[in-house]
Amino acid sequence: MPRAGKSSLFGRLKSRTPKWSLFVAVFVFWFGALWLVTKPKFQELASELPKPSLEKLALLGDTFGTLSALMAAFAAVGAILALSEQRSAVRRQMFVATFVGMMERLQSTVQDTDFFVVRRTAVGGNLFEERLEAAYSGQAAFYEFSQELRLSIIDNLLAEMSEDAKAGLLIITYNGFYEKYIDRLGHYFRQIYHIVKYIDENGDDEKERFVKILRSTMTNSQLLLLAYNLIAGEGRVKFRKYAAEYSLLHNLGFETDPLGPLEKQLIDDRLGASALVSISQQAERADPAFQKNELKNSFDKEALRRFLIEAGYSTDLGVSWKNPQ
Repeated sequence: MPRAGKSSLFGRLKSRTPKWSLFVAVFVFWFGALWLVTKPKFQELASELPKPSLEKLALLGDTFGTLSALMAAFAAVGAILALSEQRSAVRRQMFVATFVGMMERLQSTVQDTDFFVVRRTAVGGNLFEERLEAAYSGQAAFYEFSQELRLSIIDNLLAEMSEDAKAGLLIITYNGFYEKYIDRLGHYFRQIYHIVKYIDENGDDEKERFVKILRSTMTNSQLLLLAYNLIAGEGRVKFRKYAAEYSLLHNLGFETDPLGPLEKQLIDDRLGASALVSISQQAERADPAFQKNELKNSFDKEALRRFLIEAGYSTDLGVSWKNPQ
């Protein structure tokens, strides 16, 4: 029922099968019977029947009268169901059209987002010279945003900090980062919020499906920035309630640097583990076959680590370990 071919990003959505097809079949049969009894041939055959048979036909006519009342009731119910189904189809069509429009505007916002690398050098006194060194747009810009945020945190991350102090560093750093780029990121976050809110209020039994469509368009960098917004930004007020309900950060990947585990722990503590793992994936991870494969993977990785240590190779897979130390 949606606009076919309107957007190659979301494709064609299947329309629902009408529930009133049974009533159509009953109506066809009933009107066929009425058409038959009005034909001259049927009346001629009826006039040649003996009297007892005519009396039976009279009783049959009374029966048809009862059936007519019953069919009228069926017709009324069928009309109500057909109207309800039509209204539901129109409502869904309007929902899909609005959703597609919101998603197209969101993608337009992503493409129009820029990140500039500017080098600033002092030229004397309070005077500075600024020079543009690089410019990024679209998804590349969001990657640069996430990298600047993470590097700002890592530069100030101290080993002797407590876990609470590290969490405080993430929150304070993000607040300063967001104030710097609020004109570029604020509109983006608000669009995502209103899309999810619209799905939650109008998606009926397809809410999870449409949230998946939204989530599938977001890169890892975009998901990470959204996570910070949900924890420390404007999203912590009204948006965060949707994080766990719809697993908004599903499949978000974390770096192996010192900040990665801290980010994951903060999301678990503030948003809940279900924000990262959807209900369907939780069921898949509980499957015995999956757990068996995970156990085999653990043994294999441990065997590789022991081999590298015994052979004198580096166990840091972020660098080449093919040459002995």
